[in-house]
Amino acid sequence: TDADKLKDALRDVQVKHLEGLRKWATKDDHAGMLTRLQGEFAGHLPLAQEELKAALELKAPGTPENDAVWLKKVVEAAGKVVASVNLDALAQHAGRRIDSEDKAAVRAGKDMDKQKAAVIEALSEKVLALAKLGEKEELVTAYKALGAWVDVNDTKYSKQAAAVERAHGRLALALAAVNKQLATDPSKRPLLEERIDLLQ
Repeated sequence: TDADKLKDALRDVQVKHLEGLRKWATKDDHAGMLTRLQGEFAGHLPLAQEELKAALELKAPGTPENDAVWLKKVVEAAGKVVASVNLDALAQHAGRRIDSEDKAAVRAGKDMDKQKAAVIEALSEKVLALAKLGEKEELVTAYKALGAWVDVNDTKYSKQAAAVERAHGRLALALAAVNKQLATDPSKRPLLEERIDLLQ
């Protein structure tokens, strides 16, 4: 209905406004507005994605306590992103071709592609956060979940592979994963620092 379309349009404007509040100086305003919108539009994927982005970007000054709180926020937010997607429907979409002449199907397919990208990003960040937290059982589960959507042996996911191997004490395999990623982009300083750390 027109009323529903108007409601969705107003929601989208507010979600866009949230992006501008995603700064340290306005983090409280961001958190308040995000909570309100999530209460009104439960399960709305862009809101879950915004929570994950905020969790990743709005990190308190580094202390062990703050790091743990931050990482747990990342894990929780990533879980909300995944929970906002119908994974069964997404899997069905991944297994079939779309008629390029069916405009509605093409639009739906593009939306599914965006949902898949959101799930992959969320699971990728969840793996890294869980590895830093040392939550091995949850880490294995998250890594397997990521592997359901991507080839975790791909260089693109070497960072996640290295994190998993390192968390399990398999340092040689972690180093191999880091080296694999460095082979495609040797200029990344964090990777170089991690490589040095693994060699010590």
